[in-house]
Amino acid sequence: MEWLKQNALNIILAALVAFTVAYLFSNGFRAKIISMNIDAGMIAGLVASFALLVSIKQGIEIKKQSVRNMNFAYRMNVKSKFEDMAQIVIAKLYSIDNRRHACVATMGHLKQVIGTDTQYRDGYSIASTDAFNSDNLQSTAALDVYFPLESEKWNEVIDILNEMGSIASTTLLNYTENDYGKKSTNYLDNIDRHIARVKELDEKMGNKPQEIRDGIIEEVNKHTLNISKV
Repeated sequence: MEWLKQNALNIILAALVAFTVAYLFSNGFRAKIISMNIDAGMIAGLVASFALLVSIKQGIEIKKQSVRNMNFAYRMNVKSKFEDMAQIVIAKLYSIDNRRHACVATMGHLKQVIGTDTQYRDGYSIASTDAFNSDNLQSTAALDVYFPLESEKWNEVIDILNEMGSIASTTLLNYTENDYGKKSTNYLDNIDRHIARVKELDEKMGNKPQEIRDGIIEEVNKHTLNISKV
């Protein structure tokens, strides 16, 4: 029954075509029709009906194609937006990886120069967080809206990095404010404990940034597959 509903127009068109062809090219069929007192006006009406149905069918096909085109354009826009947001978050993840390694390296360098005449300079810009933090809101918002499945892991990574950065920047501040580590302070005297904590946090973060990247790429690929099905 459902098939008949979907193909009713095609069935009617096929019947009209068959009738018209038989009337025009079959003498026996035409004689039969004439014997039934069916006049030429009726045949003309059938032909007109045929033309109307063809026009309706074409209109339906055009509308269907228009809907398909709109759907395709919509999916393309969604895919493009997902790709743009993915680039923002993934770029931030690379910055996170760089900063975590910088925190670990900074603590190691400070350990080596404290109590010596060698002065350590902040080559990793640990003390300056403006550049790193400038896109925090944008990347977090992009992830929360477009890749919410990664939000919990993302928040954990950010919390870990914040603590690592706090330890490294505080150690660096104590170092520079106390004659580049030549003056003994309680904080600097416990640098081994601070280094151990930073390393512990680094291990806790582990491969989470890579896992988030993988999850984002998988989500973007899903939208690519959806487009291919249109």
